[in-house]
Amino acid sequence: MSTLADAAAGTDLPGTKGGGMSNRSTSAPRALRTIESIKARSMSIMTIACSPFYVRESALISDLADDLSDRESVFALGVVDGALRTIGIIVRRELFDTLGRQFGRDLYKNKRVNLVMRASTVFEADRTIFSVEEELSSILYGPKNHYFAIADNTCRFAGIFSTRDMLIFLSQLTKRDIDLARRLQASMVPGEFSFQGDRVGIAAGSVMAKGVGGDYYYLDRYDAENWAIMLCDVSGKGIAASLISAIIGGMASVYDFSMGMRNFVLKLNAFIASTFESEKFITGMFANLGDRNGELTLFDMGHSQIYLFRNGAMVRIATKDDNIPVGVRPDIQPRAAKLLMKAGDVLIVVTDGFLEQPNPANEEYGIARLGGIVAAFREKGLRRMKDEVISSVHLFRKSQAQLDDMTILFIEYLGKDGSP
Repeated sequence: MSTLADAAAGTDLPGTKGGGMSNRSTSAPRALRTIESIKARSMSIMTIACSPFYVRESALISDLADDLSDRESVFALGVVDGALRTIGIIVRRELFDTLGRQFGRDLYKNKRVNLVMRASTVFEADRTIFSVEEELSSILYGPKNHYFAIADNTCRFAGIFSTRDMLIFLSQLTKRDIDLARRLQASMVPGEFSFQGDRVGIAAGSVMAKGVGGDYYYLDRYDAENWAIMLCDVSGKGIAASLISAIIGGMASVYDFSMGMRNFVLKLNAFIASTFESEKFITGMFANLGDRNGELTLFDMGHSQIYLFRNGAMVRIATKDDNIPVGVRPDIQPRAAKLLMKAGDVLIVVTDGFLEQPNPANEEYGIARLGGIVAAFREKGLRRMKDEVISSVHLFRKSQAQLDDMTILFIEYLGKDGSP
């Protein structure tokens, strides 16, 4: 790394060989220097540094311009003093805009680079990207690209980064997070599920609006005669909602449902209310089905979209309307509704993403269309019925985007002897 003697800022220097601003073939730089490689800590601001280039404050503008003319990939560089401490930065576009003005090249001939540099905030190389993001939040998402200098632990110049570099990094990180969240949610909330037993048949389907979301369903035969059944719709969408879905799944996976579904609802409510302080809530159906006698005990926690298909007609199940969504307040007293399912009955639970999905004419899909599909394909089996419902809502919405997560459960009771 070369050493140049410091000189007074803004003082003219005698002309040097090749000091004019000329078009020349690529050669060894006269002013431009690069720093030695610095090992960057994971997630530190140094990991997104886009430029290792710098010039001494005593370098000539003409020499730098020639160097940059040969190196079009250098968009910004640091200006350092004799101890390699940053005193400013030069942005390529700004430099050539200045030199391109009338008489610009003549005015800056044999002038030092400190005349065209601008001040810059200097960030320590070990600062985390997220702490710097917070500090720059007021300008980070604006239209202009800003450049900043980085210093090592001895305060020497270590590189340049820009707000664009930070945005690219954050977008890539977000994409990786979303991909991971999608894979995790797919393992907890399968896109489809089916089961056929002697007394109970099940088909379920789920389609997230953003790849990840807040719909969740759980089906588990926790002993020889009983099923735990849940369908939940978390407020909001995206990763935040999927996090709460993961919480529900984690609690369900370790809970002993022989202790009762009401006790599970109370535990889930206490955790959600205390953790999110009513900012997030869950509407849902939490139920127990005894497959020996068809007794369904369900807690409708502000969900309401629970239907029974019996004798060719689909009707909404009357539940306790005073049950509020999970997480709204810490003290709740959920009350159960009971239904004795008969052989051939189909329980249908759906999230509002299905029923409220609009088409380009702003018409909602609605319960009537859902009921029509169920009636038309009832004899084709639960899985076919589920597939037809999902297909029909996509055909209905046409070019209209899917606005919300969609999940549906079909649970058929076959009766004590296993035949409807």
